[in-house]
Amino acid sequence: MSGENERLNAAFDGFKKRSGLVVPFSWQKIELAIDRAVDEVSRKHSVAKNEGISSKVAGQVLQQLTNPQSEFFVHTDENGKRTPQIEDVQDLVEILLAENGETLTVAAYKRYRKQREMARRNIRVRGEGTTGKVDVTDASLLLVESSTNNVNLPWDRNRIVKQIIDKTDLSVELAINVAKSVENRIIASDMTIVNTPLIRELVNNELMERGFSHQLRDLSLYRISKDFLESLMFTKSTENSNIVNNNPEAVNMCIAGLVLKQWALDTIFSPEVKRAHDTGAVHVHDL
Repeated sequence: MSGENERLNAAFDGFKKRSGLVVPFSWQKIELAIDRAVDEVSRKHSVAKNEGISSKVAGQVLQQLTNPQSEFFVHTDENGKRTPQIEDVQDLVEILLAENGETLTVAAYKRYRKQREMARRNIRVRGEGTTGKVDVTDASLLLVESSTNNVNLPWDRNRIVKQIIDKTDLSVELAINVAKSVENRIIASDMTIVNTPLIRELVNNELMERGFSHQLRDLSLYRISKDFLESLMFTKSTENSNIVNNNPEAVNMCIAGLVLKQWALDTIFSPEVKRAHDTGAVHVHDL
């Protein structure tokens, strides 16, 4: 069956997500989604798992999508491409599960779709407000949280995808995978309001766990703690002997200096030098 599925899989030029992004078509993902529902039925109703139904239905989905006699046949678009829509595929999965007598699995599959939809709808992102139309691809999602004029924006995983693609050399498919993992973590935590720095940290953690340390540098965020800022405001800095008081110019210089030091360690020096400086093995003077 897998050999036949691979042959039919090759008939498509991609898979169109709800956002309009096109990713490589993969019948294994269809099977995985069905298998998730099968597992849920087995666990919830204490029945033996129906082994093989996921692969069977996934194969039937491919046959329907490639059969010119089927109402789900995927025609070529104006560019000569064949790209199934996610909604059509999910609807087809439900129909085929029902035709195979898997009523409980259909219910579990539909319930999961609905729960995901509601969970995404309930998440609000606290970000920077704008005076005009909100740009859903606003770079602030992965840059900085505004401390004033904040608004709660609807959750949109595609913002994360766009920023990863724009700022790194990761593929579209991998960017979507990272963004989905971040979304899964937020949904699993039951958080309904998240701010942009938290989203960025989750993205960075996901990239780090996957070994993309180089790409992580492209998304680095340089911060200054409140305690450090207050110490600059109310006490004399010892960072620069040329600064004799904490007037506004001196405070600005210290803030700029701290940010530039972090940037220099990440950008100018090698990871080995950065690690040595951070651990105190060496001291980079006048950094």
